Amino acid sequence: EIDFAFLKAFICCGISFSIIETPFFINALKLLNEKYNPPSRTTLSTTLLYIEVARITLKMNKEIKNLQNLTLAKNIIHSKYPFIMTLPCIAHQLHLISYDVCHLPYTSNLISKCNKIVFYFNKSTLVGSLLNNIIKDVLIIGGGLKLACKTRWTTYYD
Repeated sequence: EIDFAFLKAFICCGISFSIIETPFFINALKLLNEKYNPPSRTTLSTTLLYIEVARITLKMNKEIKNLQNLTLAKNIIHSKYPFIMTLPCIAHQLHLISYDVCHLPYTSNLISKCNKIVFYFNKSTLVGSLLNNIIKDVLIIGGGLKLACKTRWTTYYD
């Protein structure tokens, strides 16, 4: 199991398999567990890699099969009951719509100007403090001004 953990770590971190055979790395491993014998770089790059690829492929095939079954079930329901509409995830659809709307020239320009205003209030300690006091006095919920960013499509709503 630890051999596969090393394999994944080396691949995901872009570490050369040859590191596993360096005296410094072997010494570090022996300090952690003197009975552990690490695999060779050849074993890592062939046998263990092939086993892991096979494991991942089986997992992917299982996921794809489930997806195909879901699509097949949806098609059967639609052919049997044409009056039933299948709708995708509404939150995802709203995200796509808001993304498209926010990239229209007018909206994009407006968001850019709003971001400049928010940046000004966040950068200026005095003005930002005054704004926060007003927000608390008027009981505005939401915690103040937020910059719009790609990963938070709800910031356009906030």
